[in-house]
Amino acid sequence: MDNTTRQRALHHAEVQLYRVFRNYRSDSRPLPEEAVFEQALWLLRMDETVRKSQQGITSVSVNGLGISMNPVSRISPEVIAILGRRVGRYAE
Repeated sequence: MDNTTRQRALHHAEVQLYRVFRNYRSDSRPLPEEAVFEQALWLLRMDETVRKSQQGITSVSVNGLGISMNPVSRISPEVIAILGRRVGRYAE
């Protein structure tokens, strides 16, 4: 994995976490670096099947082989453990 991919993952993770955890602000109450790192790892580990499940696809079938998918959280369980539960709209 190249450095550009890593930097993009870190940036996307930070943007995503600030959007979900609105009690954190980059200027006054920044996210813990550990949470951003864990979310970046979560994003990098996702494969195409997980991404499709996040878009609402529940099953895929190819040449008679079928895969059923449950929705996967967009936020790493490790991040939730670090930051705690969010009050409001967050749902897994």
